[in-house]
Amino acid sequence: MIEKRTPVSWRALAASALATCLGLAGCSGPHDEVISRVKDLAEADQYIAAHKVLEAEILQDPKSSELLELRLELLLQGGQPALAAKAYKILREETGQESDLPSQYLNTGTVPQRVGAVRTMALLGDERWVKSLSETYGKTDAEMDRVVVAALGDLRHDSATDLLISALQSESWAVRADSAQALGKLRDPKAVIPLFEAMKDEDRSVVLACGNALLSISKEEGSPVELYAKYTAS
Repeated sequence: MIEKRTPVSWRALAASALATCLGLAGCSGPHDEVISRVKDLAEADQYIAAHKVLEAEILQDPKSSELLELRLELLLQGGQPALAAKAYKILREETGQESDLPSQYLNTGTVPQRVGAVRTMALLGDERWVKSLSETYGKTDAEMDRVVVAALGDLRHDSATDLLISALQSESWAVRADSAQALGKLRDPKAVIPLFEAMKDEDRSVVLACGNALLSISKEEGSPVELYAKYTAS
C-alpha cells in the first residue's frame, strides 16, 4: 500500500528538484503559470487537483518535455511505479529524452519513494538501470536490498549477475533467497557453481530458491547435473 506522503517531503524535494529541473527558479517559459499552480496544489496536499491541472495543460501541448517530466516527477514523488513507468515511456517517445529522475529518487527520496523508483526501473526493463540499482545494494537495510535484487532479476540483464552472486552471501536469508530467485530469471550459466555452493545454506528457503534457479538455467543449458559437470570442468 502506498504510504501517504507528507508536506515536508514534498517541500524538501521541490526545493532541490522541481525548482531546478522544471523552471521554477526564476526561468521563464510558456508553462510557468501552470507549473507554479501545480506546485502550489501539491504543497497544499491537493494532489489529485495538481494532476488534473497538469493533464489539462499536457492536452494542449502533448510534446512538452517540461510538462511530461513534471508528470513523471509527481508520480515518482507519489510512489506510483506503474504510472511513473508509463509516464517515462511517454516522455521518451514524445521527446526522445531519457530522464534521470528515477535514479534521483532512488538516491534522495523517502523510503516509499525509493522503493517506488526501484520498481519503476524494473518495469521499464532497461539495462541502463542496472548500474544505479547495483550502487544502491548494501547501502541501507535488508528490506531495500530485497527490493533491489528482485528488480535486478526483473531487468534480466546478465550485467547484474556478479552482484547477485555476491548477494548469495548476505547475512539476511531473505536476501540470499531473493538473489537466487533473481539469478534464475537471468539464466546466466556463470551463476551455476555459486548456486550449487549456496545449496549448502542452512536456511531451507534459500536451498529451494537455488534449486529452482538451477532448474531455470537448465532449460537452456542442460540438466543441473550436466551443468555442474560442465562448469566444474571448465
